[in-house]
Amino acid sequence: MRLSHIFWRQIAPLVFAVLASTTARANDVPLRTCIAPQARGQTVTEALAQPAGFICDQKQTRLGRGDFVTELRFAPVRAAVGDQLVLRTASVWQAAARIHYRYADGREWVLDVPAAIATKFVTIGAVLQYPVPPRDVALRSIVIETRDSANLRGVVAGARLMPTSDANRLKMELIALYSAFLGMALALIVYNLSLWTALRNRFQLYYSTMVAALAAYAFSSSGLLALAVPWIVNND
Repeated sequence: MRLSHIFWRQIAPLVFAVLASTTARANDVPLRTCIAPQARGQTVTEALAQPAGFICDQKQTRLGRGDFVTELRFAPVRAAVGDQLVLRTASVWQAAARIHYRYADGREWVLDVPAAIATKFVTIGAVLQYPVPPRDVALRSIVIETRDSANLRGVVAGARLMPTSDANRLKMELIALYSAFLGMALALIVYNLSLWTALRNRFQLYYSTMVAALAAYAFSSSGLLALAVPWIVNND
């Protein structure tokens, strides 16, 4: 089991260290996430007119399941020429989202994302990445309407606003990270099955099954499944 020892004692800590460093290096726009329940028939304008109803930077799960309005607050920002901004949020269970990009000149651009098409926005890391329409004026806020959120991990979890170049760099690093993990898992399975054919120790079959299950979980939870099968509904 020398290969297993090397993986858990040396390679796994390195993998998690790389993941932490890739998260820290991105040039995110500082965000403040504020959320409020949305009453039936209530518009975004009406919700934003009641600032006391929003909670900011707190645990969203305590609000329970339902419809919500989330405002991402930040200093007005413009994208660099040729490097548009993208909005990244964790993939969570919800029926639909409507994203309002609000600009300094008072105009807004709306993106509707029902669960049926959300998979096309999924990227590596089980993250939904939405393009921010480039304009000559600054982006002053983003408002997200969420329909029927399960709110098990949050409504708008892990929201990040960053340049496309940083998002692409982060994506490549995560691809390398997951490839290394899945490659090592495959090596462990082949190694232990090879030993089993010679030694016939039953625990090696159990170990191979455990590693295969772990690899399958990593494949599905990392967003790779959505990339491989893009026609599935994101909530599935």
